[in-house]
Amino acid sequence: MVGIVPAAGKGTRMLGVTGGGPKELLPLGSKMVLERVVAEAYEAGCHSVVVVGSPEKPGLHALVHSMPGVRYAEQCRPLGLGHAIACSGIRGESALVLMADALIWPPGALRALVRAIEEGAWAGATVRRVADADVSRYGMVEFGEGGEVVGLLEKPAPSATTSRWAVAGRYAFGKDALDALAHEASLFEGPGEHHPTPLIQRVIASGHRFAAVPIGDARVLDCGSPEGYREACAVLS
Repeated sequence: MVGIVPAAGKGTRMLGVTGGGPKELLPLGSKMVLERVVAEAYEAGCHSVVVVGSPEKPGLHALVHSMPGVRYAEQCRPLGLGHAIACSGIRGESALVLMADALIWPPGALRALVRAIEEGAWAGATVRRVADADVSRYGMVEFGEGGEVVGLLEKPAPSATTSRWAVAGRYAFGKDALDALAHEASLFEGPGEHHPTPLIQRVIASGHRFAAVPIGDARVLDCGSPEGYREACAVLS
């Protein structure tokens, strides 16, 4: 399994903290944010990692080239997560996708997500419960009466779903899923952004298994906001 770390977003909320530099290069204890995310991918069992950056983040490019076993790819236009995954160039194998500005701490839940793919799930994600007010900020996973995943909604209004289980910053895709997503995203020209959610929803409806792995007592440390970064610093200092 390959780790894909999309890191092309601008992160405008963080300008007061980063001074205009990449938020992924902010320090978290003895390491930078990106270094900790890459370590999370390896800890979960990935044999290599691809970081997908943008021309606006030259410092990110330099850091990646200093990290053994980590490859850099570029998303030249900000066309969304699905497009960033396609820009990784990974085809024909399964992949763990880790948002570059968030950590799951401690990271043990990712191993269960990787196992789900190895055991035949088409795709999957880590999930956590969120409050009503936060539903519209996340992809929301809907469950059937038997506990199976029956739907995935991208940032719905709280009234549009009874689920309060949100995707927690990590996806995984089997070989067929990654190839299908990469093919669809490579054809996307905009406007707007290409996200994996519509494809995942169609495949769930056709009967393929989507694995939702709760992160339990672990915490999502969101370094994409000033308050989240402060929390991460306090946890990992």
